[in-house]
Amino acid sequence: MDRLNGINITDAAEQLGCTVTVLREGLEQGVWPFGVGLRLRDSKKRVFYINEKLFQKYIDGDLPHIYAHTYTGK
Repeated sequence: MDRLNGINITDAAEQLGCTVTVLREGLEQGVWPFGVGLRLRDSKKRVFYINEKLFQKYIDGDLPHIYAHTYTGK
C-alpha cells in the first residue's frame, strides 16, 4: 500500500488563516473538501487527514468549497 500524502494540521491551519480547532471541527463535520476528521468509537480520540494535493488545489482556488453531510451515528 502506498503511503498517504498528508499535510500537518498546524501548517494547514496557518495557511488557511484559522485556528487548529476550527480546522479540526470543520474536518470532522465535513466542511472542508480536502480532508477528513474521525472520532474513534467509544473514545475521545480523533484522527485527521488532510490530502496534500487537494489542499493545495483549495489554496490555489482550483477546488470548490463544498459541504458534505456526515453521519454522526446518533
